[in-house]
Amino acid sequence: MRVDAGAERLYIGSLGSHNRLLFPMEVRMRWVSLTVLAFLVASNAVSAGVSPGGLRGLIETLDAGNDGTGTLTLGFHGLYRSQKLTLLNEQERYHQGQFRLSVTYALATYVEFGAFVPYHMTYLSGRGDVDSDANDFESGFGDLETRAKLTIPFGPNEAIRLGGMGFYRFTTGDEDKGYGSDDPVMGGMGLLTFDLADIPGTAPIRLHANAGVEKYKDVEPADGLPSIEDNDILRLSAAVEFPTPAMSFFLEWSTDQLFEQGDLGFSDSPMRLTPGVRFGGQGESYLDIGVRIGLNGDDALYKAPDWELVVSLGTPSLMATRDRDGDGVADEHDLCPDTPSGAIVDANGCPTDSDLDGVYDGLDRCPGTPRGAIVDIWGCPTDSDGDGVPDGMDKCPDSPPGALVDRTGCPQDSDGDGVPDGMDRCPDTPRGARVDEFGCSEDSDGDGVPDGIDKCPETPPNAPVDRSGCPLDSDGDGVPDGIDKCPETRPNTVVDERGCPIDEDSDGVPDGVDRCPGTPYGVKVDGFGCPLDSDGDGVYDGLDRCPDTPYGVKVAANGCPLDEDKDGVPDGLDLCPDTPYGAVVDRNGCPLDSDGDGVYDGLDKCPNTTPGVKVNKWGCPERTRLEGVTFAYNSAELNPEALPVLDKAGQLLVDIPEMKVRIEGHTDSDGSDAYNLDLSQRRAESVRAYLTKRFSIDPMRIDARGFGESVPIASNATPEGKALNRRVEFVTVD
Repeated sequence: MRVDAGAERLYIGSLGSHNRLLFPMEVRMRWVSLTVLAFLVASNAVSAGVSPGGLRGLIETLDAGNDGTGTLTLGFHGLYRSQKLTLLNEQERYHQGQFRLSVTYALATYVEFGAFVPYHMTYLSGRGDVDSDANDFESGFGDLETRAKLTIPFGPNEAIRLGGMGFYRFTTGDEDKGYGSDDPVMGGMGLLTFDLADIPGTAPIRLHANAGVEKYKDVEPADGLPSIEDNDILRLSAAVEFPTPAMSFFLEWSTDQLFEQGDLGFSDSPMRLTPGVRFGGQGESYLDIGVRIGLNGDDALYKAPDWELVVSLGTPSLMATRDRDGDGVADEHDLCPDTPSGAIVDANGCPTDSDLDGVYDGLDRCPGTPRGAIVDIWGCPTDSDGDGVPDGMDKCPDSPPGALVDRTGCPQDSDGDGVPDGMDRCPDTPRGARVDEFGCSEDSDGDGVPDGIDKCPETPPNAPVDRSGCPLDSDGDGVPDGIDKCPETRPNTVVDERGCPIDEDSDGVPDGVDRCPGTPYGVKVDGFGCPLDSDGDGVYDGLDRCPDTPYGVKVAANGCPLDEDKDGVPDGLDLCPDTPYGAVVDRNGCPLDSDGDGVYDGLDKCPNTTPGVKVNKWGCPERTRLEGVTFAYNSAELNPEALPVLDKAGQLLVDIPEMKVRIEGHTDSDGSDAYNLDLSQRRAESVRAYLTKRFSIDPMRIDARGFGESVPIASNATPEGKALNRRVEFVTVD
């Protein structure tokens, strides 16, 4: 069995580069021994800041810049991983050590070339289904890869760097052992670096971002594996770096994505997080240590190893002669080796500043800045108030925009109104006048005399004024001319705000002449404004609805006679002043009782009651025999002729909703007492049922009770007497 171990970043069960092994499998990582770590630390590299890829950068992510013109760097880098995997139902432990020799040369400040060749050592052990002699160890060289990078810096102190990197991988590796590719591989990558550490006053942070593509030919799968076609790889990475003079910390994130696997998302592609530390600064001996941590879950289709260890060691003693800051002065003679790119330097390599503004010549876009002026990062004078006098020389640095200033930068004000010339829309304002924000006179009362000069600043609108701004009043009524609607009012006359005489009670007699100024509205008055009362009833004419009321008669507020019992006979003429409301009265105001039952006409619900019959409070008999209410023989069924009689009784209950009654049923003596009692009860209930249903009367108002033959009103010895005893009576109850 052969395992492909020739990738720049090889992952069993993930996406690699070079020859790629692509199939889903279970991957678990275990800790490596300290002897391997000691071996890797013993390896060494040259030139601080060279990545395992042979160009300036971190472990996974490249820096868009380079190390300076003429820099030649030799690098040696080590990586170790150990994985337990299941491949085609066989369990193996996979160990790999990768050592990489790289060479980097900065042809110019913005151009860098690099190349590297990896050497792999692979050890497989512990197959679960074969003997221990199946353990295997292999080693060999991988493919040679060449790279070229172009950098384009811009921004303040060239803190922002854009770059492009292209590579070509030759088929020089040991293909039989899986360390070499069948075909050449090429690709490219865009680079971005934002170096905040180069901007004064900002945090010492570098941000990096890379995105690129590796282009492959179709891969022929091994026996039993699925077909793999068009597996070009999208590589993404980002990093944040925290540089200090003695060491730097960094954190990287990276992933590989297959282009043609449409159902393969980020969770199924290898993703890595790499924390690391770099000991030593630029131009000093350094040691880089990083741990790549896989971020995929166990169910990922292609996953990165759980962790990998990467170590680089370097020393400047092996560097070629160089000019790290690219200022034309070799580092060994450069007293200022960290001069920013583009700055003009003297013979010692230190930047010059001819105008002493703190921005080096060559970077200074305004090299003739006056002494004392404050400048921006480009060396140009700042003018925060935009008055043409640079900050640092401006004695009035907060001059309003548009104001004309003198040589010291202070605003001019020719009319002394507090609004600077250049902003003053009314530059000839009279002295003492108050002005608005535009320098024009304010005239709050609109009388043509400016505030500050106006002695009467609250003159009403449209009032003519004198030179001092005070209103004119020809008739002396207190209402200024121009507003006075009655300009010829006589002196001392009370006037309203229009200047016209006031008549507060609106009786037609002006105030000042009106002797009765509080006359109610609508009252007729005499020539002095006092009310008239023709009938002397105390209600003024104009308000009196009964102006001819006889003298001495009590009247209401409207002047009409009072009738407290509302019987139509005025009080004073009413001989019965307490007549109940609704009772019919005679001309003297006394109630009438036509049937003499003690209930007044108008209140009597039964006005034709037979004299002497005892009545209830509504004037109706307390007990009434319902003449004509008969039933079928020996039955409670009402005869048709009984219905008109019951309808009159029902209507009475409707007219008097508070009345309650009892329906009493009686029989003659024929038959047994028990039978007659039951028959009378059923007949009383039949009448009750008819009334409640026919007139929708509450059943609680009607009580039905049968008395049988127990209460006769005539002798049962004769047919006539028996007929009288067979009866239904209508009795009112309290």
